[in-house]
Amino acid sequence: MVKRAKNILFYILPIILLLISFSIIFSNDIWGDENFSLQLIKLSYVDGIIRTAWDVHPPLYYIILKSLVDLFSGIVPNPIWTAKFASLIPHIILLVLGFTIIKNKYGAVTAFLFNMFSLGMPQLMGFSTEIRMYSWGMLFVTLAFLSSLEIYKAESEKKYYILLTLFSALASYCHYFACAASIVIYIEIFIYFIIKKDKKAVKRTFLSGLGVAIIYLPWIFVFIMQLLGVSAGYWIAPITPYTIMKNLIYLFDTGNKIARIGCFLLFVIAFVHALLELKNRKNIESICGFGVWFGTIFLGVALSLIIRPIFMSRYIMVTAMCFWFAVAFSINNLKVDWLKTCSLIATAVLSIACTKDFLDLEAYYQSGTNQVMAYLDENLDSARYVITNSIPGKDALSYFYSDTKFIVVNEENSEEVLDIINEDSNSTYILMDTDKTLNSLLPGILDEAEHVGMYNIHWDVLDTYILSN
Repeated sequence: MVKRAKNILFYILPIILLLISFSIIFSNDIWGDENFSLQLIKLSYVDGIIRTAWDVHPPLYYIILKSLVDLFSGIVPNPIWTAKFASLIPHIILLVLGFTIIKNKYGAVTAFLFNMFSLGMPQLMGFSTEIRMYSWGMLFVTLAFLSSLEIYKAESEKKYYILLTLFSALASYCHYFACAASIVIYIEIFIYFIIKKDKKAVKRTFLSGLGVAIIYLPWIFVFIMQLLGVSAGYWIAPITPYTIMKNLIYLFDTGNKIARIGCFLLFVIAFVHALLELKNRKNIESICGFGVWFGTIFLGVALSLIIRPIFMSRYIMVTAMCFWFAVAFSINNLKVDWLKTCSLIATAVLSIACTKDFLDLEAYYQSGTNQVMAYLDENLDSARYVITNSIPGKDALSYFYSDTKFIVVNEENSEEVLDIINEDSNSTYILMDTDKTLNSLLPGILDEAEHVGMYNIHWDVLDTYILSN
């Protein structure tokens, strides 16, 4: 009876998390980068790839997204829903992987923890429906990492080298720091076989890496062009001790402080156990999983210091399931039964807490989106322009109001915007202030306007006014 209950929970709890995540795809809440994704897939494949070449990401995610949205365009009335579901697909694949291959190769406890972590830990449920490339990058990096683990165990198996090559190439075409994570995986394999003094395995690994480079060759010139563009000027904040610490704690970051501490303690238990086992050459799987996570952060910070800031905390998401697989594998191998049991119970409780925190935040985002859209629907017909100092707010709203004229005001164009307002005394303007600076940019304008409410579009809070000359 107890065994049957455990088997039911093994499948039911992760599936419940998946269904909760699935329910979020019907939200219309988006932010600026998601609007960019949605606008890009309106182009043809060729034009989309060309446009991507001028951005700072490789094209594979946009090809996947466009294919799925176009495929279901006649069935699903809202492309946002399909686009959000597209980001959930990698999590569905990871769950299937957990229920099957990971369970068979690494045990039921590892598989259960892996599946619970894949949606229940901080950040993961949020990114599971975000219309960006992170979940797909995470999938390909995880598959490359799991292929590498098979190479450690059965390095003569050619199929695992083929899979490693394929998934590393797909990761590299999905996100540049998924490419960085793949490089870290190859470095780990090289180190492992160099220590073992296995020259044949080192050669095979080199040939696999060369295969990735050849597959990636068509995009390498675009990457160089993008890198030069980034080095000329980019918006990411410089590297500081604070940003490094933020990168390191990102996978534990949730609004619930107790859950944040609990998730970190799970990592500490797993990491300490992996280090203790390392002296006996055990738990290599966990050490390598943690290595992918830390190595990617190290590469991101190093490249940001050498070139210019190009690394953000959210880029770590591509390594998330390598990290949490390492935690799951290490906990499964704990010798202290009560600690293992407590870790399993803690995982279920923390997943509930993190999910509740995510749902509360999602409800706040959706409520704000509904409110601001209701106001704009009622008042846009009479407004000549929507004037704001919020680029993210403008980017998100412009998806829903593509025919509306938005003006983003800043120090450089503030006088020009004032002239636009003053040139037509019979027009109405909607003003949206995100950081209390709009009145200094447009002196006296807010004094003449009527404050109609405070709305949020995603995380961007907008003090909203209407100005009728």
